[in-house]
Amino acid sequence: MNSAYSISSKQKKIGYHILFWVCYTLLNHFITFSRHNGHAYIQDSIGQYLVAALIFYCNTNYTLPVFFARKRYRAFALAVILLSFFSFGIKLILYLKILPLFGLPAMSDSLPSLYLMNSWWWYQYTLWGFGYWFVKTTLAREREKSLLVNENMAAEYAYLKAQINPHFLYNVLNFFYARALNLSAELADGILNLADIMRYIINNEGNELKRIPLYKEIEQINNVIRIHQLRFNQELKVTFIAEDDYTHVKINPFILITLVENAFKHRELLHSKSLVIKLNYDPCIALLQLFISHEKTIVPHTPPADVGMEDLRRRLQLIYKEKYHLFVQDDHQHYEINLSIYL
Repeated sequence: MNSAYSISSKQKKIGYHILFWVCYTLLNHFITFSRHNGHAYIQDSIGQYLVAALIFYCNTNYTLPVFFARKRYRAFALAVILLSFFSFGIKLILYLKILPLFGLPAMSDSLPSLYLMNSWWWYQYTLWGFGYWFVKTTLAREREKSLLVNENMAAEYAYLKAQINPHFLYNVLNFFYARALNLSAELADGILNLADIMRYIINNEGNELKRIPLYKEIEQINNVIRIHQLRFNQELKVTFIAEDDYTHVKINPFILITLVENAFKHRELLHSKSLVIKLNYDPCIALLQLFISHEKTIVPHTPPADVGMEDLRRRLQLIYKEKYHLFVQDDHQHYEINLSIYL
């Protein structure tokens, strides 16, 4: 279908909502018309259900997701009460200024009487909004769970298909290590570090949503640094600081090591100043912080270091939701990563 005539799902949703309120208004108008022997004004019905829709959507799109969903109950109560006065003000403008221009007779009710009637209107459609929002968020949460289950099943299937390859490589690396011992102790140590990383990957593949002791991730960060130092003949200036007590701290695997690896991947560190990696944990608020930084000289045709970053962001959002913050700066002069996670 031509994109100029295609209708998005959001537009369809808006159309369905408009259709509902039009039908709902007409239905109630005809009920009132029949009960009062033809003494009913369509302008009155339009005014009433415009205010009803205002109350409904203010709750479903603002007060409930912004305050109630975040457990800010006092702010939610205040917002709902303010909405009562706001909707009453809108109704007065409609009935005193706008609708009389379209033939609606002047109101005979007093302001207190009108406010009491609007309060019932406000109460009724606030409950409507709460029910609609609750059902919508519950269904969205169930869809998210179903999607996560499907993704995990696909990941486990892919892992089982590739299971032979990591094990085979790990066994070959151990063979190379035994042979390299008599040739070069440095080469043998590099192979041993790589084999250790492979064992770490094999043990945790498919368990990305389960937490492991943080010190195991730190061990692999050190292995990555040693391997890259071996690649560049021990000429890299790398400082890794992790002096806190991480004995009882747990984290999901492959988060920190992915960020550290991105500081090395596709980047000629010999043309830059010292690479600094700092890890800090505050037990009082269970806050883990990783800081990676180095200044660069301009190296032509250097692609960005984004290995696995999209997958990492998705996993962080899935696991920690609003309890993390990831900042990445990568330009010609500076590379910096700040990750904060409330564990």
